[in-house]
Amino acid sequence: MIPEEKLPVLFDVLSWSKCEAGRPTESSIEKINAHYEITLPASLIRFMQASKYYADSLCLFDESYQSWNHIIRANSYYKNIRRRKGRRWCYVMPRHFVLIKAGHDSRNLVLDKSKYDPVTGEYGLQYWFPGYEIEFGDSYPDFNTYMRSLVEFLIARADEETQALCQAIVGSVGSSEEGGGSDL
Repeated sequence: MIPEEKLPVLFDVLSWSKCEAGRPTESSIEKINAHYEITLPASLIRFMQASKYYADSLCLFDESYQSWNHIIRANSYYKNIRRRKGRRWCYVMPRHFVLIKAGHDSRNLVLDKSKYDPVTGEYGLQYWFPGYEIEFGDSYPDFNTYMRSLVEFLIARADEETQALCQAIVGSVGSSEEGGGSDL
């Protein structure tokens, strides 16, 4: 299994567009937490603070609040869309979802506030499409499980040279663990 501390390094190596983003600050995290009445998972914050290119796969969590890809702005877009369901108008996005990745194909990754684990401080994540009120597509119990899955997928699709580099990165931690070697 890929260790948590290696996920940002591997993600940056495998990143497709190399979209560099500002790191989240204590102030921006406080503002986001207050806005959504949540505490962002520590694993998500650690990942974004360590990854140079986290914005390739996530909304911005820095202080660029007016950016179209900032978490607050991206959520406001979906939170205000309403559609008719029979005789009633309904909001498209369930209120317990907080969008953390706006997909170009409307395949969005959300934190599900109804799936909070008080022991770990993590929220369940799932993919969501506008108009679907229920779970649709893949879901994950926490951020690290999602990111590990994404990194493993990207490694499998990478060329041999990049795969070897990723193996070396993971191996640098795996060789010191009991049993040696690494597990990609």
